[in-house]
Formats: sequence, C-alpha cells, structure tokens
Amino acid sequence: MRASGAHTTLGCMATIPRRILVKRATAVGKVVLMVVVIAFVAWTAWDLAQRWRSSPPVTPHLGWTLAAVLPIVGVSLAQALGWLSLMHGMVGRRLPTVPALELFLASMLGRYAPAKVGMPVILMSRAKQLELAPSLMGSSMLLIVLVYTLLGTGIGVATLSLADQAMLPQLEALRSGLSVLALAGMAVGVVVLLVLDRRRYPQALMRKLGVEGEGPLVGLGLVAWYTVVWLCWWAHGALLVHAVGGSWADAGAGAGLFVLAPVLGFLALVAPGGLGVREAVVAGGLSASVGPGPAVVAALLSRIISLAVDVVMWLGFRAVRRRRSAESETD
Repeated sequence: MRASGAHTTLGCMATIPRRILVKRATAVGKVVLMVVVIAFVAWTAWDLAQRWRSSPPVTPHLGWTLAAVLPIVGVSLAQALGWLSLMHGMVGRRLPTVPALELFLASMLGRYAPAKVGMPVILMSRAKQLELAPSLMGSSMLLIVLVYTLLGTGIGVATLSLADQAMLPQLEALRSGLSVLALAGMAVGVVVLLVLDRRRYPQALMRKLGVEGEGPLVGLGLVAWYTVVWLCWWAHGALLVHAVGGSWADAGAGAGLFVLAPVLGFLALVAPGGLGVREAVVAGGLSASVGPGPAVVAALLSRIISLAVDVVMWLGFRAVRRRRSAESETD
C-alpha cells in the first residue's frame, strides 16, 4: 500500500512540470504570434507609407462607395440567419427570430474586444433569454467560426489564385502552390462537418460542448448562408476597388483580398476586430494594381462601412425587439 501510494505521489509530481511547460509554451506562442502580427502590420504600413508620398490625391466615387454598403448589409444579415439556421438544428425547435438575430448581431460587436472573447461571452450571458444552455451557445459560436474560416479561406484563396494582377511580395505567398492545399483542406473540412455524425466525435468533447443527439454538426443551411456572406464580401470589395479608381478588371482581381482579409484579421486574436491586419492585407494587396493611395483609401472605407453597418443593424433589431416586447406587455 505504501509503495502504491508513493508511486501515485511521484506520478502526480511528474505531471506538474508538464502542466507548467504547457502553460509556458502557450504564453510564448501568444507572444510570438503577437510579434508576427505586429511585424506584418508595421512592415506593410511602412512600405505603403513610402509609396503614399508619391501617390496623387484620391477622391472615391460617391455612388460606387454607397453601392458598396449594400453587400455589407447582406453580410450582416446572412451571418445572423446562418447562425439562426444552425441553432434551429441544434435545439430541435424554432427560436424567436428577432430576439435571436438581435443577440447574434450584438455578439458580432464583441469581436472588437481583445482576443474576440466578447463574442461567446455575449451569447452565453444572454442564453437564458432564449431558454438555452450557455454551453450550447458557446458551441454554436465554435461551429460558426469553423465554417466561417473554412469557407472564407477557400473562396479567398480561389479568387486570388485566379487573378493575374501583381501583388506586393509579402502577399505573393497567398497565391503559391499552397493554395491548392488550402482549397483541399477547406473542402474536406466542410464535408466532414456536413456529413460526419456527431456520435462519431469524442463523446467527452461533445458533452463538454453541450451537443447531444445525432446527425451532422452543421446543416446545408449554415453553409449556404455563409457562402452568401463571402460572396457579399467579394462584391463589396469589387465595388470599393472601382470606387477608388480601379478598373473592373482590377476590381474583380482584388475583390478576393476583401474575402481573405477578414479571415486573417479574425485569426489574429491579438488584434481586436482584426484592426490593422485586415487593412494591411487589403491595402498591401491592392497597392501593386491600383496604387498605394487608392489601396489605403479602399481599406479604410471598408472598415468604416463594415463597422457602421454592424452597429446600425444591431441597433435596428434591438429597437424592434424592445418595441415588440413593450407591445406584448401592453396587451
């Protein structure tokens, strides 16, 4: 008995250094990632600043700029409706549309918090309003992020691979032979989520996520809505490139950057809302074809439009939810 107890004690002591090493490795990894992101943004900003000095003044076309707002409205709605479609499949019943959409739109603003933690926190903190478990809300956000990233990467890389316009050297890797691997990975990932029954996944993980029942983790509705999301981003990018003076050929070639940039910005957890990263990718990618001045203007306009639409859409659904709630109390 003593030998067994001593062996157990030694085993526990042996696991302590491993945990410490894992924590330290994670901390170091975060620091390295932060340095890489900051270095990329700084280098691109410096490079563009050097080119900006020789660029003539840029005046965006008002009509095409306003037209670029409409696809972002489509992005906001399609994201919310895709999440609602996912939730209907996960809980097996229909949720109240306006309160559910308002909640999701509020969570999207949470991505401007450090490490994007505001997104799941907002969903989970208001889960009881929809009579749902907080763990289920967190799981839905995880699935949304997976589909969002897989589709965005695939569509973005595909459109850039087909473009023949020049790009800055630091972005040329996006169109290398790795693009085929990225497309294959995207396709496999989406198919697995659509086909593989949730009972095939590790059950300990499923219990932790609060996912029960049978069937695939996501349905075609979610994939369809998020395909619309990225097509809207592509249209937004094409309209903005044309608005700052690019030809329609430049617009079609550069629009893929507006698809890939939000993905890279989201994956850069150290950048709230992808601030800096998204703009660096768009401006850096476009500068070789339309010039540094128009490229920077297009990147900044895209950020302003997307942020404004996010806020206005949330406020609109919030007002409708409150009005309906007041009317139901009156009745």
